[in-house]
Amino acid sequence: MSTATTSPPASTSLFPPLFSPKRETLYEDGVAVDFQVETLFLGSADTMRRQALPFVSRWMEGRDPADTKVLDVASGTGRFLTFVRDNWPELDCTAVELSPHYLDAVRKSNERFEDVATYPRAGPLKRVEANCEKMPFEDASFDAVTNVYLFHEMPKEARRNAAREFARVLKPGGKLFFVDSAQVGDGKALGMEKAFDQALERFPQFNHEPYYRDYSLTNLEELFGEFGLVLEESTVAWVSKAWCFTKREDPSEAVEEVEPVVVEAPDLSGAGAR
Repeated sequence: MSTATTSPPASTSLFPPLFSPKRETLYEDGVAVDFQVETLFLGSADTMRRQALPFVSRWMEGRDPADTKVLDVASGTGRFLTFVRDNWPELDCTAVELSPHYLDAVRKSNERFEDVATYPRAGPLKRVEANCEKMPFEDASFDAVTNVYLFHEMPKEARRNAAREFARVLKPGGKLFFVDSAQVGDGKALGMEKAFDQALERFPQFNHEPYYRDYSLTNLEELFGEFGLVLEESTVAWVSKAWCFTKREDPSEAVEEVEPVVVEAPDLSGAGAR
């Protein structure tokens, strides 16, 4: 069963002027969005999204999916959520989106789970229209949070607000499964550090991604760690990265609050475009 819930108007967001037209007008057609993203990444977008599934699989061993609550933040068209539900259809899922058009795309992409003959024990899917910087959920109300391809589109302070909210709504011991763009230095794991760093430098110049460069230099482990989320596993998959964080059982163990650390940008002055 899929239900829609609209939260009260959120507090003033740091980014509605940029995101409202992009997410609510130009991208009303979810099919067009998915096609565009797959084209941009040469058919590899779904493959990169799915890199988080092995982390989820290891965590789900021995768990009862029907007794597991998952929050998918910034669901977009709901594509990643369908991958999760394909494997564990009994999960109790909630999708959060700023855009009502994307929430409708989530409904459409997840319609097949309403087929009782195929998914006799499918868990509920609740769709909530809300700003991820201030979500309408109680503290410690979810076992896991998933978030795919959001942070590179957000200003620094909005990312920090979202990280705080992820930690707030997670139960102690809960998991954050996070997928986003690779960052400066990640190419080293693939033996392509220079090429990666040049690509990351130039990507925002050819795409409307004003916050991408700052994201690519941000120390995400320290940012999430500030709110008690501890990095446990990570992998680089082509131009994306997938991370698994665990919320500390004892919130008092969280590190002292500090500004997100930004690593030094590499010197690319001598690497001109050809």
